[in-house]
Amino acid sequence: PVVWYQKIEYAVQHWLSKAFENTFGCVLCTPGCFSLFRASALLDDNVLKTYSRTAEEAAEMVQYDQGEDRWLCTLLLLCRSGYNVDYCANADAAANSPDTFTEFLNQRRRWIPSSLINHFDFVKNGQNITKHNKNLSIWYIIMQGIIFISNVTGPAFIIIYMPSALTFSGISLSTAYVIIIIPTALHLAICLTCTKDVQIRATAICSLIVALLFTMGLATSIFAILYESSNYANYFIVFITAVTFLAGLLHPLEAGNLFYLILYIVGTPVMFLLFYNYAICNINDVGWGTREQKKDNNKKSKKSYFARFKHIISLWMDKWLNDMELRLKPVYL
Repeated sequence: PVVWYQKIEYAVQHWLSKAFENTFGCVLCTPGCFSLFRASALLDDNVLKTYSRTAEEAAEMVQYDQGEDRWLCTLLLLCRSGYNVDYCANADAAANSPDTFTEFLNQRRRWIPSSLINHFDFVKNGQNITKHNKNLSIWYIIMQGIIFISNVTGPAFIIIYMPSALTFSGISLSTAYVIIIIPTALHLAICLTCTKDVQIRATAICSLIVALLFTMGLATSIFAILYESSNYANYFIVFITAVTFLAGLLHPLEAGNLFYLILYIVGTPVMFLLFYNYAICNINDVGWGTREQKKDNNKKSKKSYFARFKHIISLWMDKWLNDMELRLKPVYL
C-alpha cells in the first residue's frame, strides 16, 4: 500500500500540479530522480556558490539539507540569470521509492518542512524574481502564495471537514469534533514527548484510525449527495475525484495508477494531519531517514571475520595459481 500510494501521488502531482505550474509560469520543484539540468545553469556563480554553502543556522539546515532538489530549483529561479524549470510530459523516468511505512514517514519528515520553507522563500522574494525572470509574473507569485496558505491551513481544513461529513451518519457535530480531535491531539502529544520508535508506531495506529474515520465520512458524504441534493459542500470530494480521474484518462499510458485513487483520497487527511505533526515535531532531526541501515556490531564483527578469511583464501589461491603458471610455463632455448 505504501508504494501504491506513492504511485498515484506522483502521478497526480505530474498530471495536475507540474502541468499547471509549467503552463502559467514554471515548475517550482523537480524531483532529483526525474530531473535533467543544464551544466551552464548549475555552474552559474549565483547558483553554485550558494548551493555549496554549508548550513549554519537552523532554517538553513532545513532548507539546504532536507530537500536538496527543492533548494536547487529555488536557487535557479531566484538567481539574476532568470533560469526556467520546465515540465516534459513525454519523458519517461523511474525511481526507487520507500516500501515501508517507517521509511516513507521519515522521507516526508524531510520533505514537508523543506517544501514549506522553500515555497515561502519563493513567495517572499516574488517581486525580485519577476524583475529578473521574464517567465514569471506577479499573478503567478500571488497564485503560489495562495497555494502556500492552503498548504499551511490544510490540517485545519481537514479537521473542519471531517466532523461535518460524519454528522450525516447521525453523530452530533460536537461529538464528531471530539472523535477527530482526540486521535490528532494524542498523536501530537506523543510526537512531542516520546521516543522516535514510539512516535512511528503511534503514527501508524493513528493513521489507520483517521483513514477509517475519513472513509466513514466519505461514505456518508456520498449518501448525502444521493439523498440531499441541496447540500453542495459534499460535491467537493466528487469534483476533486472527477478532475483526477479525467487527468488519468488523458494520460492513457499511466492510467493504471487510477486503481490506487481511493488510497490517495483516504491518505490525504493522514498526510495533512499526522504526517505534518510528525514532521514539525521532529524538525530538529536533520538525518536523511531513507536508504539508511542500522549498524549492528555483532553482524559487523562477523562480517569482518568472514572478510578476513575470504581475503586469506584469495591470497592463497593467487599464490597457488602463480606457482602453477611458473611450473607450466614453457622454456625457450
